[in-house]
Amino acid sequence: MAKQDWSPRAQPQPLWPEFVDSYLRTALWASRDAEGLRYDQHWTLQDFSQEAVNEAVLDTNSFIERNREDLESVGNQWDHGNDFYLARNVQGAGFLERLNRRYGSEWARWERLSKAAWSYGPADVYVEADGKLHFWKWPAEYAGWMTLGPPS
Repeated sequence: MAKQDWSPRAQPQPLWPEFVDSYLRTALWASRDAEGLRYDQHWTLQDFSQEAVNEAVLDTNSFIERNREDLESVGNQWDHGNDFYLARNVQGAGFLERLNRRYGSEWARWERLSKAAWSYGPADVYVEADGKLHFWKWPAEYAGWMTLGPPS
């Protein structure tokens, strides 16, 4: 496994590093700071706290383990990391966006992946007093109900 610029310095190790890389990069461009600027305009992956990186690895590993069959049957790891972050935050894209673009016949898989992502609840990026980026995790009930209904 190639060392990424965000790699955890301890456990846990990512199951799919490309998935985590995409997840963290998506968190930067999809999140906005207090001034309304995208984080990727003035922050980098190295600005995530070790705690945030570990949380991202734990969440993505858990998502992969619980949904591996669906993930391996459609798309790729990079897209899935992006989709997981967007879907868990109900940001208008994510797994369901791919339905119409590439994999229209796989509706059930994409719906399952979306609902699974929603079950993790939103994770917003914010700057803590330590000057590092962290994730604020909202309860899962704030997520998927806005579009397809609550996760089952």
